[in-house]
Amino acid sequence: MIKIYRMGCNAAHDKNFYINRPTGWGCYLLLLVKTEALFQINGEMTLCQPGTAVLYSPGQHHHYKTIGDVYINDWLQFDTDINLFGQSFPFGIPVVLSSPKDCYSVFSVLYNEFMSNSAHRKQNFINLLPFIINKINDSYRTEKINPLYDSLLSLRCDIYAHPESSWKIPDLSKKLNVSTSYFHAIYYQTFNTTCINDVIESRLAYARQLLSDTSITIDETAFNCGYQNVEHFIRQFKKKCGITPGKYRKNHRAGFDVATFITK
Repeated sequence: MIKIYRMGCNAAHDKNFYINRPTGWGCYLLLLVKTEALFQINGEMTLCQPGTAVLYSPGQHHHYKTIGDVYINDWLQFDTDINLFGQSFPFGIPVVLSSPKDCYSVFSVLYNEFMSNSAHRKQNFINLLPFIINKINDSYRTEKINPLYDSLLSLRCDIYAHPESSWKIPDLSKKLNVSTSYFHAIYYQTFNTTCINDVIESRLAYARQLLSDTSITIDETAFNCGYQNVEHFIRQFKKKCGITPGKYRKNHRAGFDVATFITK
């Protein structure tokens, strides 16, 4: 069960905002900080950037303040008898979120549920709050293990958004200011696949879409998916998908279950 006592969304305070609660509260306090602020870390006030999350456990010291003209955050007081945190959760430690906008969006939905009279409020709390908790935990661990995580994630999203682009490892390594060997290693460590494989998968996924939804030729499909050589496209498509692009198009338009065909 998750019990929410109070919460606020986009709460704003002036330049004099200052919190110092030596014994905290008797419940959990979650903060999603949207402006620069100073938080006490290991006895020292440390600058934290927007997109930072802090989760205080019951009785833990709260000590933070604004550094500019305004301080804005989402905040939540709650208790739970569910193990949301796992082992070694970073209570009281500011964590830069890998995807702050996702957390803000989920928090907004959570806030609306809290303010509503929905018959499913309690279940929705159970569904929504763990997402934010898990994001904090994941961001903390990836920040410690892989400081390039955000850059790599952005790169991977670009690869799948633009399969037609020319993705070359030396260029990508230079963009991240790392060697090609380190780029290969850190990419695989982060996503459990290679960058080259992601490029191929993104192009073939787009090719399947074009073959299914358009009437453009196989040659045009190959070019639109970033292939300069049609024969190479056909060989790679057949190797990965189990059938040629032409047969894929024919089977799909005939209502054939392509996924079933491939696995036979």
